[in-house]
Amino acid sequence: GNHLDYIELLANDGHMERITRPEETIELPPGEYRLQQVRLKGGYTCNNMGVSGYDWVTVAADKPATLKVGAPLIPTVKVQREGRILRLSYELRGVGGEIYTGGDRSKPPTFAVYKGQTQIASGQFEFG
Repeated sequence: GNHLDYIELLANDGHMERITRPEETIELPPGEYRLQQVRLKGGYTCNNMGVSGYDWVTVAADKPATLKVGAPLIPTVKVQREGRILRLSYELRGVGGEIYTGGDRSKPPTFAVYKGQTQIASGQFEFG
């Protein structure tokens, strides 16, 4: 991915590897690693501590491993119907599927609902 400020990886032996200003290619000791935290330039963060949904990446001495994280970020909205109410949920996902939160909470994401060409509702998402 792009625009990475730092990445924290948890090794399967329990120690953490923090890579500040990672380049496209980094070197790690052989072992298994799982993404713990990512911070992007601009303040977007992904914190996966305690989340087991992210796969372990195996780093071997003889071949490269790939971990996809970072930009470009993809905004997604999930819509669920509850009777006459539509519940909208917003997520900001990175290239590896990781979920980011924004650094500037003074400007929450906004939305608009259209029926054909006519706007029938609008608002902004709440954090949390």
